[in-house]
Amino acid sequence: MGSLSLQNGGVVRSFKKGGQTTQADLWIRTASENYWIGQDIYDAHGSLQIKRQDVTRGGTAIYILTLQNDGSVSDSFSVTGGKSHTGWQLRYFNAASGGADITAQVTRGNIGWSSPTLAPGATLQLRLEVYAEPNGNSPHDQNIIKARSNSGQGNQGTG
Repeated sequence: MGSLSLQNGGVVRSFKKGGQTTQADLWIRTASENYWIGQDIYDAHGSLQIKRQDVTRGGTAIYILTLQNDGSVSDSFSVTGGKSHTGWQLRYFNAASGGADITAQVTRGNIGWSSPTLAPGATLQLRLEVYAEPNGNSPHDQNIIKARSNSGQGNQGTG
């Protein structure tokens, strides 16, 4: 049995100008859980927002992410995350179930996948599926997911 540890986080800093703020918030849970961690937690490394699942080789761990606009203005957000690598296949989707495969966009460096515009307080769910390859030799995997404002202010979230 391999284990998978996934870190998820929110925004390191927010942007404020003329009373308006941009702020992303990223929450996480496993597909089998009913409770979220990470809501209204903004830290630089996601260390307070870690979800872990044990998965047997040939099995899949599923994480559900909620992206929330905690800012005071409508905004879209860029989401980035780790790529597949030896022993582990990662796939990202733009919905908690079903949805389009957005892996290529999420894993393209600092550009990431761009969310639709979210009104203040609005949320959007994403899904990460992590497949533990049957012959993989790495017993652990750690993936960091980031979200940042697309408003051009450079907000960076880490998870």
